[in-house]
Amino acid sequence: MSSRKLNFTCTQVVPDPETMNLDILKEYKQDLKIINKTHLISDLFVLMGYIAAKLFIDLAEKIDGPINKDTIVKQIKQTKNYNFKGLQLNYDTKTNELAQNLWLKKE
Repeated sequence: MSSRKLNFTCTQVVPDPETMNLDILKEYKQDLKIINKTHLISDLFVLMGYIAAKLFIDLAEKIDGPINKDTIVKQIKQTKNYNFKGLQLNYDTKTNELAQNLWLKKE
């Protein structure tokens, strides 16, 4: 599109690993270098899954006692003002979401 001088802006639910310098993105790029020997294609969906998995592990490690559906949900709901590797997370009781960010990307 840029050859036609058409520009647009889109939104995404994860930060752009090419333009942002968050700790989670540094880890993602480092892990991708290791994993990419299997020719994994990197895109925003892979990044979204990566962040979700890393966050799940992080929250599960904070649980005292058995890890099950109830304790995981309880831990998520207790997440307030939490900086997860550069992502600011707050559980919202109205939307049941941890992240309320959208990132803009100009193409």
